[in-house]
Amino acid sequence: RAAAEEKRALQVEIADLQKFEKHLEVLKQQNEKARKDLEAEQAGLKSTAEALQTKKNSILETKDELEKQFQAEIDELEAQISQTKMMHEDQMESIVKTRVMGFLKSGGDVPEPRPTGEDDEGDAAPEGPVDIQEQIRKGVDEEV
Repeated sequence: RAAAEEKRALQVEIADLQKFEKHLEVLKQQNEKARKDLEAEQAGLKSTAEALQTKKNSILETKDELEKQFQAEIDELEAQISQTKMMHEDQMESIVKTRVMGFLKSGGDVPEPRPTGEDDEGDAAPEGPVDIQEQIRKGVDEEV
């Protein structure tokens, strides 16, 4: 009888051990599946990170190209503005010279301003610097 009980206890232990081994096998399979899933996720994340880095580099290159393009356009516009300013200053100087010369020639009557190049009386603004003080002295000396 003791042998039968011991046999029965051993059979229960063997059954528990087999149950434990099956459970251990299931855990090993779950662990392996989780490891493979983790590796797949890591590969996906690495691929995503590489794609994002490529996009970032592309965007940075595009940004640099746009900055260069915009700076070139700004420089061109600033040059145009500067040239336009100089042309305007020259035109205004010419108009002032024409008016002063007209004033001096007319004896004090102020002529109407005319656009540059439309001087039909031959009293175009003289080229180069004009000494207005000298012109006034000449006018005064002539009258005296």
